[in-house]
Amino acid sequence: MPDPFFATRPEEMPSRDAVAQLTGLEYMQAIFDGRMAGAPIAGVMHFWPHEVSEGEVAFRGEPKFEHLNPMGGLHGGWYGTLLDSALGCAVATTLPRGAGYTTLEYKVNLTRALKPGTLVECRARVQHAGRSTAVAEGTIRGVEDGKLYATGSTTCIILRGYRAGGGPPPRTPRRGGGTPPPRTPPVSICGKVKGRVSRQAFLCQALVATKSRSAERPEWPRPSCTSRS
Repeated sequence: MPDPFFATRPEEMPSRDAVAQLTGLEYMQAIFDGRMAGAPIAGVMHFWPHEVSEGEVAFRGEPKFEHLNPMGGLHGGWYGTLLDSALGCAVATTLPRGAGYTTLEYKVNLTRALKPGTLVECRARVQHAGRSTAVAEGTIRGVEDGKLYATGSTTCIILRGYRAGGGPPPRTPRRGGGTPPPRTPPVSICGKVKGRVSRQAFLCQALVATKSRSAERPEWPRPSCTSRS
């Protein structure tokens, strides 16, 4: 197995242009092979990539004394960081060139206490890879005992247009040639926009209708309070 290394200085991080020229799987494979630096957080948390394939990755890690919480147990953030990293990298292996990702939300369930010095494997698999979001699930198990220590899941947003040089992606030409005209955001106040009612217009109409009904509603005389003698 090759020895990956992790960035310790900003200049060791791969450039945006270099990453944009690779598919997600190629980028993860470059980190796995040691041709590109891995994330600094992996060095701090003491875990590393163990297997990389399309839609699935495995990390291995070993918590240390510096990862303990004030009560002397392993900090929950260590489980979460390992799972978040493996889940996100699994999603990354499904991305084409020019696409990135970021975590929208993730959930972690701790099933067993983990002692420092225990070698574990975190395996993550992509369950859904769409155009705008991706979902992955993962587990943390002991390498020697095979016990389940934690499970996790994530939803990631897919970022299109993550390309060399930065900036927005080029606009897709229309059929028959030419570039589509710039989009003008619809402005509507209680009216229709291009044959459809915007959400703002609908809310505005509902508010006007509510006020009209309130104005038309008759006011009934209020009963007077009289004291009994």
